[in-house]
Parts: sequence; C-alpha cells; structure tokens
Amino acid sequence: MRMGKVKCFLIIILYVITSNSKAQQPANLSNIDKITYSQYMKKDWDNLIKTGEKAIKNGVEFYYLDYRIGIAWYAKHNFTKAIKYLKKVYKSSPNDVFVKTYLYYAYLQTNRFDDARLLSYTFDDKDKETLHIPLKNPFIKFTQASYTTSRIGNYSYYSQNTNDNIEQLVIKNNTVFNFLWGHYIGNRTTLSFSYTKVNQDLEIRPIENNSLLQHLSQPEFYTSLKYHIAYGYSIFAGIHFLKTTISTPVQKENRNSSNIIFRDNATSYSAGITKDFPFFTSTLEASMSNLNLKKQLQPTLTLQFYPLGNNKFYLATKGIYIQEKDANHTNEYYAIKQGLTFRIKHYSFINPSITIGSFKNYTDYNAYIVNNNPDKTKINFENTINIGLKKGKINLFFYYQYNIKENTFEINNIEKRKTYTEQNFLFGINWIF
Repeated sequence: MRMGKVKCFLIIILYVITSNSKAQQPANLSNIDKITYSQYMKKDWDNLIKTGEKAIKNGVEFYYLDYRIGIAWYAKHNFTKAIKYLKKVYKSSPNDVFVKTYLYYAYLQTNRFDDARLLSYTFDDKDKETLHIPLKNPFIKFTQASYTTSRIGNYSYYSQNTNDNIEQLVIKNNTVFNFLWGHYIGNRTTLSFSYTKVNQDLEIRPIENNSLLQHLSQPEFYTSLKYHIAYGYSIFAGIHFLKTTISTPVQKENRNSSNIIFRDNATSYSAGITKDFPFFTSTLEASMSNLNLKKQLQPTLTLQFYPLGNNKFYLATKGIYIQEKDANHTNEYYAIKQGLTFRIKHYSFINPSITIGSFKNYTDYNAYIVNNNPDKTKINFENTINIGLKKGKINLFFYYQYNIKENTFEINNIEKRKTYTEQNFLFGINWIF
C-alpha cells in the first residue's frame, strides 16, 4: 500500500510540473513577442539580439522572433549571422519579398554570389527591376582583359674561367595578354573560357660564356564549368591547355625568319568543391598537370574567414602541396599563402597576400593560372587594387607581384643555384553585363 501511494504522489507531481510548463510556454512566448516587437520598432538592435537569442536558448522560438533577430544582425552589418535567421524565415515563407530582399543582399555582402544568383530567380520581374537584377542573362555575362609586363633581375652567370662549360636558361623579358569571358547557363551553371598569350625573350648560354637569343611563344586555352548544387555548395572543374614553341631568329635571303628548336604541349586538369559555413568558406581542389616534361599532382585547401560577418574585411589561408615526378625522381613542394582583403569603398578593395614555401610548376584558381616557369619560387608577394565603377559593373584593377626565385644551372656538369627577383605588373578591366 505504501509503495502504491508513493507512485501516485510522483505521478501527481509530474502532472503538475508538466501542466505548469505548458501554461508558462505561451506566456513566455507572448512576453518575448511583446518585448522584441518593441525593441524592433525602436531599432534597439543590441537588446533585441540579446533578448531573442536568450529566448531561443531557453526553448522559445517562433517565426517573427527569427525575423526580427535576422533584421537586427543585418542592421549591425553582421550578414553571416543575419543569414542564419533569415534562411529560417525564408523556408517558412518563401514568397515574402521583404525577407528575400534582405537575404539576397546578405549573400552579396558575404561573397556568396552563387547563392544570391539562385535566390534572384525567385523574384518576379517587377521586383527584379527594383533590385536591378537582369530579367534575363545576356549571352555573355562577364568579360575581362588584362596585360602583364615583367621586370626581371639579371641573374646570368659569368665565369672568370673561359674554359668553364656553362648551361643556363635566362628569361630576359616577359609579357602576357589574357582575355576571359563567361556565360550563365540556367540558374546554377557558369561556363567560362579564356585565351592567354605569353611571349618571352630567352638567353641560352650553352658553352664558354657564349649566349644564344631565343624567343618563347605560348598560346594558352582554358575552360571551366561550375555547378551550384544547392545553397552553400558548388562544384567546379577546369582544363588548361598550353602550347609552347621556342625558336631562334635567323636571317634568310634578306628577310627575318626563325628556326623552331623546341615544341611542347602541356595540359592541366583541375576539380574541386566549395562549401559555405558560418563565418568561413572552405574550398578543396586538386589539379593534375604535365608541365616541363614532368607530372604534377597538386591538392589545395583554402579557408576564407569573415571575422566581422561581412566582406569589408576577410582573410584567406591556402595550403598547397605539389608532388612532381619524372622517370627517375619524385620531388615534393609545400607552400602556404595568406591573404587579406580590405574593402575601401562599396565596390573597391585591396587584396595583399604573401606565399611562403618552395614551389614550381604549379596551378591556381581551378587551373586558370598555370605557372610552368622552370625556376623555383621561394617567396611570393602580391597585391591587387580593384576600383569598382557603375555599381560594380565595371572594374579597373592593378596587380603587382614580387617574387624571389631560384635559378638552377650547371657549370662543368655541376649543379649551381642563383637567387634573383622578378616583378610583374598587370593592368586589367572587368565588365559584368
């Protein structure tokens, strides 16, 4: 009998506690709704966030609470946190134009352009005109042209001994022209093409300090495909083809001509995936190449951090590993690249970075850039200045690169090394239609 009374007492206590909790929940919800609504109307963003997030932590969450917290974080320019709440509201009410507009701009302010593009297709024509979103994508969505010239330090080796047999390749001048254009296919796919022309003047120093001038001509063709799987996920692939020809100028029958002494075709394949997380974006990619008669495998991991929750300032850290093989040897190279981006105006920014390591025959940006320079890079510093005009539709950019490189050559069949500097100056324009 005593045991039965204890069980009955416990059941009564449990019922009372449950009833009180069910009775308090609507009361708490009503109270939180009233307080956060008042804070929202007063634009008291700090207290709204504090009240709302504490309520969610205690198990009180509803549509308008997420709505208000998302707007509050947006007003404080922490767009990564705003996205967290606005996405919940959007899922519950996908036709709310006000919510979609805030979410669309939050994606843009955190460089999630593919997500913004996908969301833009949910607006009707009238809303697109208001937001300056094209009703239809043009045949060419974007185009870019750039020209690069280089200043290379003198690293030719001269021996005091005229009997020394020197074998050295020296790059005297370097210019690069690039043209890139891209297409939007549907609402998820981007197809890009690029043509690059590299011209170099070379000095071949085979014997007894005599030199032979040669010219390198290298047209390059590139294409890439990116597919936006879902919000926060994209996959991509690229192919880069290089055709290298080295010739020696000669005089024939009172006219200039050239003898082709070397030809080589090289190809680089790349693929990867990008995933957006709160406050950072992760990109994992890998490329396979056959540059300078060797085979390269290069996996790369990039983490892009947004400590302020927006693209006014963010960091990008990239880890690079290169394995290079030929018939007899396998070499491994490691490098790490640290970049910073500061937005100086709404559509203008500066982007300095430094790469430290020991690497050559490498690729970058889904094999869009392929470096088949035979010399090893030890330190690379670069800075991009972008000036955005016409609300970011036209961008003028200047790119400066400073490299500390190492040239390998032979004296009497003994390998030697010499360090030199290389500076690259790039001028370009980007046009988004």
